[in-house]
Amino acid sequence: MYTLIDIINKLIEIEKYERDIYEKITTMEEISSNIKTVAKIFKIEKERHIFYYQELKKRLEQEELPMIDIILYDSVSPLFLSFKNRFIVPHPKTLQEIIHYAYQFEQENKALIIDVKGRLLARESDAGEKIQEVLTVVIQEKERHIQNLKQFLKK
Repeated sequence: MYTLIDIINKLIEIEKYERDIYEKITTMEEISSNIKTVAKIFKIEKERHIFYYQELKKRLEQEELPMIDIILYDSVSPLFLSFKNRFIVPHPKTLQEIIHYAYQFEQENKALIIDVKGRLLARESDAGEKIQEVLTVVIQEKERHIQNLKQFLKK
């Protein structure tokens, strides 16, 4: 059986995937130094998110969490892989391109979490309250990050 910790582990995987994308950008020779600097900043932000999720996971491990039905978990688990497969390492030529990439990634990541939350809540009664509580906080954290990125997008 699965718990909310398994969902948090999937979110950590996505954050690590995005962090690795920014790391790859910093090593590309054809990328300008100012874009590499922004990629390094985004990488640090991803590391902060990974730490945030790991701390959340530690707190959840101290609780007795209700189980998530295996069939339900198996129905949402592929969504995470599908999400990662939609994003490849970009080759940004301008600061706006890398900022837009990060913004788009975060928007879609937030949509993924909302989708997973909705699917879990639609069918899971035992774990519903905890799913609602934890994933709402995660969505709020994503929204803060999106708002920060939005400030740097050209209007």
